Amino acid sequence: MQTYQIPGTNKEFVEVEGPFDKCIDALVREKAELTSCVQLADARIKLGANHRVSTTGSWTGENFNYLLNDDILVAKARYNLILKFSKIATDWHGRWSEFYLDKATLEQLQDLAEENPADAIKSGVLLLKRKDIQPINTSNPDSNKLGVFLFENQLKPYCGFCKAEGIGEIGVNTRYADSDCNAEGIRPFDYETFCREWQLAQMDVETKYVTWPFARTLWVYDLGWSESTLDGDADGNLDPCMRDPDGIGGRVFGLRDVSDLSGKV
Repeated sequence: MQTYQIPGTNKEFVEVEGPFDKCIDALVREKAELTSCVQLADARIKLGANHRVSTTGSWTGENFNYLLNDDILVAKARYNLILKFSKIATDWHGRWSEFYLDKATLEQLQDLAEENPADAIKSGVLLLKRKDIQPINTSNPDSNKLGVFLFENQLKPYCGFCKAEGIGEIGVNTRYADSDCNAEGIRPFDYETFCREWQLAQMDVETKYVTWPFARTLWVYDLGWSESTLDGDADGNLDPCMRDPDGIGGRVFGLRDVSDLSGKV
């Protein structure tokens, strides 16, 4: 675990690496909360492009909830079900399964969803059509609904920061494309593609199909070759062994108030 003081504040970032659920447990012990895109952007600007917070990727508190009609509900941390059930979600992803939404959560997200990003910031849930998701142009970011929702008042400063590092646009990755849909309209878990990409031996497993809305937590990439890409797929897994077979893979940054540590044992 590493800590990084945020200049000009009484806040610090806590860095934890490992499986997602273990990272979340560690943040709780350290009295830190998983950072949002707003907080991560602010810290990167204050710490600089060469700081570790900027040169590494991490999960954030926001998540993408995928509906079978190609709608995507992007939610703030307070409505991210994966944070509430991090161990279950990590275990399911480790078994190449999705983390499905229960009916009550799905209905809550749909009730809260707003298409206008300003309204969505207040409600906590943004409704996007897959076809409307576009990279964030760092020269003209205000028209990007996803960017406005995720970065709020840090959108322009962060895009200016990225532009100064030679990043013309911030990419967005989502789980499944229209072409991945089979004849029955059911989206398959792309197990074969997964094995091919990671050069894993094919295993004798039954093909799994996505038949219900599911969730994935957002991963924000580094400022280097990944150019701060927003990954709503996160390489398909919360388990770092799946994300990166040759390394620890998983990482979170938690934000905490240094003054709250006086009573910490």
